[in-house]
Amino acid sequence: MFFNGSKVLIALAAATVVTASPTRRDWTVETTTCSFILHANGPFDSSELLAEFNYAIGRTLAMAVPSHSIDGGGDATWVDNGDNTFDVQLTIGAVGETSASAAAIMTGWVGTSLVGPTVNWFVQSASCI
Repeated sequence: MFFNGSKVLIALAAATVVTASPTRRDWTVETTTCSFILHANGPFDSSELLAEFNYAIGRTLAMAVPSHSIDGGGDATWVDNGDNTFDVQLTIGAVGETSASAAAIMTGWVGTSLVGPTVNWFVQSASCI
């Protein structure tokens, strides 16, 4: 009985050590810089464009990758074309994806709409370097 009990105790101790051991994760993210021409599908607050573009692009990329995690090199920049379209540039990447695979995902958005906090953004063009 003592022999069987000590085996159980050793097995439990070993399981505790294994489950308590931290796992190393590689959170390095390869980023790519992408340029988009986005058209607002409705009214928007021009003072909130930074939030609109960061959210619409970031959320859509996060939802498209298995990790659902993104990281970027900064905030979106844009030029207002004066016709309800914007040239938007953003450096971004996704955890677990190469820059090339993230770029392929984002360039595939042409002809679709990205959901922003207050308005949807139709992607007229997209290119990444």
